[in-house]
Amino acid sequence: MRAPLNASTGIVLSLLLVLTVPALAQGAETPGPYASVTGHVEAVSQHGGPDIVTSPTPPEEVVTNYVWTLELQTDEPRLSGSWVVNQSYNHFAADDVGGMFRHGIGRLTNDGGTWTSELRGYTKPGEEPYRNNHYMAWFTGEGGYEGFSAMLLMLPTRSGEWDIDGVIAQGPLPELPSLSDLPDD
Repeated sequence: MRAPLNASTGIVLSLLLVLTVPALAQGAETPGPYASVTGHVEAVSQHGGPDIVTSPTPPEEVVTNYVWTLELQTDEPRLSGSWVVNQSYNHFAADDVGGMFRHGIGRLTNDGGTWTSELRGYTKPGEEPYRNNHYMAWFTGEGGYEGFSAMLLMLPTRSGEWDIDGVIAQGPLPELPSLSDLPDD
């Protein structure tokens, strides 16, 4: 036998519906404060030529102002869109297989806001550069993404693109500690 519904039960059930349904709908539309990100990056176009300085001693080439437009496509809409990157790199062999260090800055934009980014990477000796660059990229949100940060690991694919694995978080990237805080040996 069921207990009859009374006014108290009706109020409690109504309150649960009022509180639960909007939260469920919001959860479906808004990712949490810390979420995984996967996807890929594709090079779209290069902007002009880089500045190249050669040297007889390592690094054999120093390249600056190497600007590209990339398309970042992830399962996280806030971290997808057109990404313009300006890189510098030190190339440690003139034969294109000696390896290199890369360092760059960038701006990712989409309809929701903007991200500024810093990236660092390398190509291993013996790997074809430009197609085998390994990167770590750090993003700081602006505009609609103010207060968010992200870190993405970019691993090269055989097709010359990069697979993405990382995280997005509500909150800033941690500050680097000071070297003066290290103990003396």
